[in-house]
Amino acid sequence: MSRISLSVFLGLSLMISTDCIGAEPLNFDIKNGVAPISLNRSGKTFSSPSGISTTPDGAYLLIADPGSNQIRVLDTGKLKQLSQFGKQNLSGPEDVAFADNGDLLVADTRNNRIMTYRFEGVYRDGDPNIKHLSTLSEGISGPKGVDGGPGDRLYVANSGGNSILLIREGEIVKQVTSAGPSNIPLSEPFDVHSDSRNRVLVSDTGNGRILVFDQDLNFTRELSGRQFGFKQPGRIASDDNGLILIADEGDNMIKIVGPEFKPRGRIAGSSTLASRLRGPQGVETIGRYMWVTDTGNRRVILYKRE
Repeated sequence: MSRISLSVFLGLSLMISTDCIGAEPLNFDIKNGVAPISLNRSGKTFSSPSGISTTPDGAYLLIADPGSNQIRVLDTGKLKQLSQFGKQNLSGPEDVAFADNGDLLVADTRNNRIMTYRFEGVYRDGDPNIKHLSTLSEGISGPKGVDGGPGDRLYVANSGGNSILLIREGEIVKQVTSAGPSNIPLSEPFDVHSDSRNRVLVSDTGNGRILVFDQDLNFTRELSGRQFGFKQPGRIASDDNGLILIADEGDNMIKIVGPEFKPRGRIAGSSTLASRLRGPQGVETIGRYMWVTDTGNRRVILYKRE
C-alpha cells in the first residue's frame, strides 16, 4: 500500500502507557477525529463501527457498520463519508479486508457468509463503483473476521463455530478449533489478520489471547498473560516492519506489540475525556498513520505516528 499524504494536524497529546514489560515508547499524535466533523454529529452517524480497511491504493477507507447493515466509504484524510453499500443485502457485516489480488472481502455475519466484490471507488454522484463476484457460505457460521493471505488463501474467524478457517479455491481446506501450548478450544474468535511476513494472527477473544500461525494455520505462538494484559482483544493490524496493533475493546485502548512479539506500548486516546477511546474494535495502519474504529463513541479517529 502507498503512503498517504494528509493534512489538518490538530496537535492533541495522547495518553500513552509504556508500563508493559520491555515496553518502548511510541509517539502518536491525534491527527483528525470524527468528533468535530459531520460523521459523528449528523444523520450519517455510525451505529457500531467495527472492521476497517484502506483500499490497496490508499484512496478510500472502508468501515463495516453492523448496526446499520452496511459498509461505509470514507475519505482517508478528512474522514468524510463519500458513499455506502450493502444495506439491501448485508446483515450485520462485521469486517472488511482486501485480498492480495485486490478483491474486497466482507464478513456478512448474520447471513453466515463471506461476500467478495470488486470495488473501484466512488462515482461523482456518490454511488459506489462495486460489483459482486462471489459468495461463500458452506461451513461458515457467524463470521466476524476475514482476511486474504498469500496466493489464493482466505482466512475466516468463524465465530459461530468457534474456529478459524483456511479456504482455497472456494473450499475449506483446514479448520482450527483449538490451539496453544495447552491446546485450549477457541472461544469467540473475533479477527484474523495475515501480515507482511505471512504470519496469521488470530484474536481468540473469549480466551483473552492472540494466537499466531503460519500461512497454512500451523500454530507457532500464543500471546497472553500479564505481560500483554489482553481483556477483550479485537481487530489486528500490522505495518510493513512487522509492528502489530491490537484493538482491545475490553481495555479501551490499542495495544502495540513489536515484530519480535514483545509489548511496545498502549494508546488510550487523548488526555481530554471527550477524546478517550471507548470500546475500540478496529484498527488499520499505513506507514505513519493509524485509523481506529472507536466503537463505543460511534466514530473513527485518525492518528499520526512521529
